[in-house]
Amino acid sequence: MEIIILLSFLGMLLINTAGAFGMINQLSQKQVSDMFPTIITPSPFTFGIWSIIYGLFIIFILFCLYRKIIKKPYPIVQEIYRPLLLSCVCNALWIISFAYVQLELSLIFILGLLFSLYQICIHVKSQNLFLKTTFGIYTGWVLVASVINLFAIFTKYQLFFLSQNIFIGVIAIIFVLIVGWKINVQTKNSTILLSIIWAVFGIVYPFIH
Repeated sequence: MEIIILLSFLGMLLINTAGAFGMINQLSQKQVSDMFPTIITPSPFTFGIWSIIYGLFIIFILFCLYRKIIKKPYPIVQEIYRPLLLSCVCNALWIISFAYVQLELSLIFILGLLFSLYQICIHVKSQNLFLKTTFGIYTGWVLVASVINLFAIFTKYQLFFLSQNIFIGVIAIIFVLIVGWKINVQTKNSTILLSIIWAVFGIVYPFIH
């Protein structure tokens, strides 16, 4: 089980790396994002959070493998096994569909990713801080990314009164904060809000800088 999780994560990471370097359809995620600017697209520096997300994910997998080697399997692995695999698959398909500028399809996959991460957070709500942080930060950031993906679709269809409107952007941010707060309460995981706040800072930064 742990080996399958490791292979799924490595596959996902490989596709993410290929996407970041424009090796999928000759377009990187940033290039596609720049094609469809929105009022709520965060500043580029905020995307460094992916390094933290994947770094924590790697530590989690290595710890699970260590526990398996010493014959003391981590019980939570069995509980989150399916949503964890689903998250890896949805993440990879999201990157691929986004690179091919299939924004509508990418929205479906990122919502699938968000749902799987939500399920994981439910399972780990009574676990240690490390587990909650690993998946909480991931969940919060993907929640924001889902709304940005939707706004990119608005831009694609030239619905600029939605994607470029400050008032609509504020409503979107408030919506994300409310949903994030509700998930935080349900999962007892405040790190979800931390990554959302980081994303919001990245959104308002160009207006205050």
